[in-house]
Amino acid sequence: MKMYVAWNAVSAFILGYLIYFHNIIPVLIKFDPTFICFTIFSIYVTLTVYMGIKGKNSNFKAIQFVASNFPYLGLIGTILGLSALVIMMSTVDPANTALYTSKLLWGFGHVLGPTGFGIGAFLLTRAQAWACFRVYDE
Repeated sequence: MKMYVAWNAVSAFILGYLIYFHNIIPVLIKFDPTFICFTIFSIYVTLTVYMGIKGKNSNFKAIQFVASNFPYLGLIGTILGLSALVIMMSTVDPANTALYTSKLLWGFGHVLGPTGFGIGAFLLTRAQAWACFRVYDE
């Protein structure tokens, strides 16, 4: 239980730091056209609270199932973001190479965010289950 409290204290500190100094929540909403990053983050917080309330009585098989699907949820966000990028690129004149290139690079830079959030939430959930409750994959 002490490890769980320490884990959540460090997580809350990092989250508070990102929100206070880097204003991360509006950045997530602004740069991810599909809002998948915010969804992944919300599911991760919900799982963390659930594991904290239930402790050793948590249904770790269900938690691992949800955690293993975080990267796929991120990939769905990436695919939807790429679709939005293609639609956005169809409105830009290809003759204006500077604008075309900047929009394309901007799009690729932000479309990969959901996949990164999915992989990050997957790794955090697995690490949390191992560090706090010593639950391993079978």
